[in-house]
Amino acid sequence: MKMLAKLLTFWIPVKRWRKQARNFLQNLSIQQIVLHYYLLQKNIVCIASVDGMGDYIYLFGYMKEFKKIHNIKKLIFIARTKHQKFLAEKISAFDKVILYKNFDVLSVTSHSKYNSEKLFVGNFFQPEIYQNIPDNNCSALDGLKYLLDIDKNTKLELDELKYEDSDKKKKIEKELSHFPKGKTVLISTQSVSCPTKIQDNFWLKIADFLKTNGYEVLFNSQEKTFYGYPTIYPSKEDLKYYTDYFGCFVSLRSGITDLIATTSTAKNIVIYPTQFPSAEIRNILVSAYGPFDGNVAEFIFEKWSLRKIRYNTFEAFDTNLNLNDMLNYISRDEI
Repeated sequence: MKMLAKLLTFWIPVKRWRKQARNFLQNLSIQQIVLHYYLLQKNIVCIASVDGMGDYIYLFGYMKEFKKIHNIKKLIFIARTKHQKFLAEKISAFDKVILYKNFDVLSVTSHSKYNSEKLFVGNFFQPEIYQNIPDNNCSALDGLKYLLDIDKNTKLELDELKYEDSDKKKKIEKELSHFPKGKTVLISTQSVSCPTKIQDNFWLKIADFLKTNGYEVLFNSQEKTFYGYPTIYPSKEDLKYYTDYFGCFVSLRSGITDLIATTSTAKNIVIYPTQFPSAEIRNILVSAYGPFDGNVAEFIFEKWSLRKIRYNTFEAFDTNLNLNDMLNYISRDEI
């Protein structure tokens, strides 16, 4: 970087200015130089998401319309994680995806509605968004469409995320061949959008019930076992191949459930937690959406239900989870 700084600044006639310019360039990373290059180009917009997995997945679903409606020549996605980069590369609306781990440059706060910014941060948990939407029953996706300044009737397009690598699929299926295909359930206990007080015995009750009814059960964990149950911990990029093979995935409402819904053929069991510090979570939600009446868990459900988006899932609150109903959903239409 030092040599590059010298090459770029040798022409500056005043030594003091040349030194200042070199110091500035030496403190920049290659990523920052590339990013600033794109920001200087006409009709090129860089967009990023600093939210959780589910949030940026839905951001992706509106990128074609966003690019079209705002006459954007090239749309660049700034990814902050490898799995963001992996999924963004599946979206044809993006002309380039840059992995940018240093997010200082993205500390900029975008306007509550897109207004020709060169760098736009797609964070739709901003009170201004929902204060400007007259419909109090609007979903989180309505807030995202408002933020992107696209028509409220724009359809979510996420079919591109149904990626398939046949060689990887065969390799993973071979590794999993000792588990019954389509009769195995993967439970993820740590995937959650909000902090919760749910205890391990909640998950063990589900696991024991499913095992009694003829299903193999694994837990998504880095630990060697989970109370005697086997565990695996695949990367998010590969998770869909595992769940495709197993046939069923169980988790709290989280970005992982969105990933499974949009990429995997597995039956998706989504549990909305009610056992969490309600006042703390309410404050977080109020800061995002503004004041609301009623139960926090039900409010989250009204905003985020996957069935209301379009996905066939089994959704329940942890306090009223009916295991027999869940089993009926898992076992129906089995071959």
